[in-house]
Amino acid sequence: MTGGNILSIGEKDYGIVPRAVKTIFDTVQNRHDCRITISASYLEIYKDDIIDLLDVNDKDLDVRDDAAGNTVVIGASEHTCHSIDDVVSLLKKGSNGSDSPLFKIGQLSENESKELCRKLFEKVIDLKEEDNKNRREFDEIKSQLLEQTEIITELQSRIQTLTLDHDRRLTSIQQAHEEEKQLLLGQLQESSTQMKDLERDLYFYKHKTRELRKSMATSTTSALDTSTSSTTGVTRRKELNQNEDDFPTQLPTPRTAVQQHQPAPFLLKIGNRSNSAHQIQQDEIKKR
Repeated sequence: MTGGNILSIGEKDYGIVPRAVKTIFDTVQNRHDCRITISASYLEIYKDDIIDLLDVNDKDLDVRDDAAGNTVVIGASEHTCHSIDDVVSLLKKGSNGSDSPLFKIGQLSENESKELCRKLFEKVIDLKEEDNKNRREFDEIKSQLLEQTEIITELQSRIQTLTLDHDRRLTSIQQAHEEEKQLLLGQLQESSTQMKDLERDLYFYKHKTRELRKSMATSTTSALDTSTSSTTGVTRRKELNQNEDDFPTQLPTPRTAVQQHQPAPFLLKIGNRSNSAHQIQQDEIKKR
């Protein structure tokens, strides 16, 4: 049953509502002892909205129950109908003022309604297939996401393990480096101490060498003086020997003369090198 079957207002193909109203008017006309009044309202209910098609003013309508338990629409316009023609005119007026999709669907013919149902059915089938396709894609994406999550978790675990291993290796390398550095510092300190000792020994040997050179120069000079004195003594002895015959006297032998002019032996005492070098450095500082 379509809207056209219910609200059709053609002269030969009235819908259910016009035919029911026509039957009521025919029955009343045949009964002369009965008189009734018929009021009509034309309302459209679309989703949660109630629209009065016979009222040009857009106003809110309220649905309530009256004292008898009937459902009434508060604020809807009512029009008195004296014949079927009045009802048909009200239907035409309401139909011309309605732009809702529901009313347009109600005005379709039977063939148009079937075609619309076929299109809607095909659309529903397409939507169902698309929904199934979307579900399959969603399941695939969800599966891929789970795999990627597992891979990310495994990579994070590996990264954490590698980080700990790297930290341990770095700590070990740092400890070995610190030990090598401490060893090198100890060797440098020991080498510095040895260098200082060598400098003191070198200064000591330089000073002693200088003293030895001075002593050797003094000894050489003394030896030369002694040799000169010995030569002079020999010459004098020769002169005296020439005069021995006239004045014999006892003269000292050349050996005795050399012994008399021989200088005292040179004694050099070398003590502790380090202490002597330190004492010599202090003496040099005092002389300066």
